[in-house]
Amino acid sequence: MLTGKCDVRTANPAFADRGLVVRVASMSSFAVPPSLFAVITSVADNASDVQLLALSTGRIKFSIVNDSTAVLYVAIGGQTASTTQYSVPILPGQYFESLNDIASQMEVRGIWASDPNTGAARITVYT
Repeated sequence: MLTGKCDVRTANPAFADRGLVVRVASMSSFAVPPSLFAVITSVADNASDVQLLALSTGRIKFSIVNDSTAVLYVAIGGQTASTTQYSVPILPGQYFESLNDIASQMEVRGIWASDPNTGAARITVYT
């Protein structure tokens, strides 16, 4: 969850206030729920390095399902993906989810162990 701060006033709500007026119990940080927008996309399996996700500072997290019959090697951080240099391998039928905001915003690249033309990386991006 994201956190945020807001200006808090101690006066009672005024007639001119617009929207929902909430009295906050303390001046400390409070939880701000993340956006509920998700975009689903896919990238066909390929035995060459391909971009799965571009760099995006607005991305909260992402998930990838490999529905190919070949292993997908994922490189996070903009480096070229290869079957020997990668961040995480995703086996056929397996799921991967980014763990933190920093990694979630980086460029993500991938390469499959072979190109069987049997599936894709099914990617969901949360913003």
